[in-house]
Parts: sequence; structure tokens; C-alpha cells
Amino acid sequence: MLYIIGGTPRAGKSKLAKLLLERNKIPFLSTDFLIHMIQEAQPDLRLTIPYNEISDKFCPYFTALVKHIIDTTSPYTIEGDAFLPKQIPALEKIYQIKAVFLGISQCSLETILNFVGENDWINKLSQKDKEVLPIQLMESSKNIEDQCREYNQFYIDMSIGDYQSNLESAYQYIMS
Repeated sequence: MLYIIGGTPRAGKSKLAKLLLERNKIPFLSTDFLIHMIQEAQPDLRLTIPYNEISDKFCPYFTALVKHIIDTTSPYTIEGDAFLPKQIPALEKIYQIKAVFLGISQCSLETILNFVGENDWINKLSQKDKEVLPIQLMESSKNIEDQCREYNQFYIDMSIGDYQSNLESAYQYIMS
């Protein structure tokens, strides 16, 4: 079984992947590492620019990653924001996959800065980029939520209700 955890940055994807590792010994890979590796090795691909095109540009790599992980190891988790719900149904037809997507419909810069996490890319942003980040994250979450509805994928809004309860609900769903 391959577990896929997608969603917007800062929604808790890595925390959910770590929960699968802690409770079930299921290793994970973040697509962030792959995106940055490819971008550094082949900057002419412009994989990370603009942000809203990353998933389309990354899709062939993501599909190959899924194939190779399923062919060589199981269970395993892939987490990241480099793929979208619209890309999952085609993979589900071929492979045994369970996917969940996390989003945040409500956030402020203060909230984001209070939960920076291990990868502190936010504090490397310009002040202007920091100020528009909450809007971008909420818009990205809305797009992901809409795609989840359209492509019958499971979505949890991590900013509504209790975060830990939402994280546990995502865990329970993906392990069901």
C-alpha cells in the first residue's frame, strides 16, 4: 500500500507522515527534496516557477516515483505539495493507493510564523512575500478542496476545529 499525503504548505502533511512512521513504522519521502534536487540539477526546467505550475511540471516525476516505490517497497508514504488531487485517480486505477489532502482555509501570518516547523523557508521570504503568503495558502487550499470534491479525494481543513483532532482524523482515514 502506498499512502499519499498532499495539500498546501503548512497544513500538517509532514506531521501526518511522521505519525504514520511513529505508529506504524511506515517510512516516508517528502516531494520537497525531489523538487529542490531537480531544480538544482536542472534549473532550466524552471520546475518551481511559477508555484501554481509545479504539480503539472512534476507529474511525470511523481508518477515514476509512485511506480518505483510500489515496485520495490511497501508500505510507504509520499507527502508534499507538488501534486494535486486531480492526479490521483489515474494512479488509483493502477496501484493500491490511499490518499488524503490537507488544507487551511483560515490563517494569518502570525499563525503561520508560530508554526514554522523544521523547514524554516518562511523566514527566508521577503516581507512582501510573507504578507501575501496567507492569501496564497488559503487560495491553494480552496483549489485543493475543490479538486478533492471533483475527483472524490478525502480532504480535511486543518484550520477548522482542533488541529490535533483533525490530524487524528486524517490518520484514521488513511489507515482505514
